[in-house]
Amino acid sequence: MNGPSQRVVIVEGFLDRTFVAGLFESRRHCVPLGASGKPPPKDPWGIDVKGGQFALKTKSEAFVRIVPCENGQLDAKVKLFARGANTKPIDQLLVIPDSDLAPGEEIEGRLTSKRANLCGWCSGTPDPSDPRRFSAPGIATAAVGVWAAPDPVAPHLPTKQTLERLVVAAFAEARPDWMKHAQQFLVDRPAPPPVTGREHAMTIMAGWFSHRFSEGFFRAVWEIDDIARALEARLQAVGTLDALNQLAV
Repeated sequence: MNGPSQRVVIVEGFLDRTFVAGLFESRRHCVPLGASGKPPPKDPWGIDVKGGQFALKTKSEAFVRIVPCENGQLDAKVKLFARGANTKPIDQLLVIPDSDLAPGEEIEGRLTSKRANLCGWCSGTPDPSDPRRFSAPGIATAAVGVWAAPDPVAPHLPTKQTLERLVVAAFAEARPDWMKHAQQFLVDRPAPPPVTGREHAMTIMAGWFSHRFSEGFFRAVWEIDDIARALEARLQAVGTLDALNQLAV
């Protein structure tokens, strides 16, 4: 594209946003723009990046925007950026919705369906060679990703494919002794509340990362090499790592 452009990652929530930023900064050497207590960073058109969005610069000087959504607003955010792409072109767009599929349930059909919806909203054109990719006016290439872990059903893993399941599976591989203690705590606690799927991740956070709090925990997972490698292996297995890597170049 001629002139300024941006790369955009749209995710469901603030923990997802921090998780992506942690990968880009710790493992792909992107530079965060802006800092707490400082004026907000600017996008390539000189507009403040705010509203919970993160901004980074890649090694090739590309501008990356990470956009969190809340309360089911992911589709609305995609439409908003698609409408704005005529004046703020996007050379790469990656959308990572929550799949909430059961472990072992087929993922590709859900992602193909999501791509079809996004294409319709963006007046896009599907990529015939890749069921996750499409292009649209002002958007050179777009893709749909997913947070998932191919690990089989186990007592220590959430029962739906979520960011938390991905992170817990990586800890179970890299820190099985930690996982054993976390599982024992959850089994022994009196009067447990209804299951949310976040129990194991938050137990690991409280046990070993309480000084980082919840958001800091999802960034810290990329700062420990064997845990980061376990995460990357799972993201590669479900086809999301390559799309993230392309944005971080």
